Amino acid sequence: MSEVDKVGRYFRDHARQFDSIYEGKTRIGRWLDRRFRSSIFIRYALTFEHAGNLEGKSVLDIGCGPGRYSVEFAHRKAARVLGVDISDEMIEIAKGEARKEGVEDGCEFRLADIFSARLQETFDVVIAMGVFDYVREPQTLLVPMREYCKPGGKVMASFPKWDLIRAPIRRWRYKIKNCPVYYYTHERTAEVLTSAGLGDQIIKDIPGRGQDWFVCCQV
Repeated sequence: MSEVDKVGRYFRDHARQFDSIYEGKTRIGRWLDRRFRSSIFIRYALTFEHAGNLEGKSVLDIGCGPGRYSVEFAHRKAARVLGVDISDEMIEIAKGEARKEGVEDGCEFRLADIFSARLQETFDVVIAMGVFDYVREPQTLLVPMREYCKPGGKVMASFPKWDLIRAPIRRWRYKIKNCPVYYYTHERTAEVLTSAGLGDQIIKDIPGRGQDWFVCCQV
């Protein structure tokens, strides 16, 4: 089984559990997520802060998961939002979220392996949040992200941060579930962005437990 298949299977099996981070848990559960998964919420806020005015713009959400980013892009008047994911269960949740939020006409969700699929359009904003955790060779995704982004547009992503305590434990937990996971230093993050032709880099350190690097590059 390829690594893409392993990741796809993992997120099919855990789609509802992942989506519950955003809502649906008890008060204690929500507090625990805010405490120990704070980077998920911080990178969400940073994405829309750096996206700026989205009215009339187009957005590609790679690894869209349950569609929380895509739906918010539509709420912010993006003219075209395409979310792609390798998990059919995630795509169904995302479609349901768009219907619930009244933005179904503004969002398209597509089941696709972005490594093999080739889209025939470009976008003003291209994001991949919580995706590079599971990508062995980041350039295989960063280069298409740059190519899918219009000149003057923005590429944004998160990269999981290496540390001596959390990273080995998380890697062991995911290994049990037969799902790969990878980590990055600041230097490695800058290196892979540069090698993919992405300059004008903003790399922000998201502090706390469940840390990430938040990245925004102007194309």
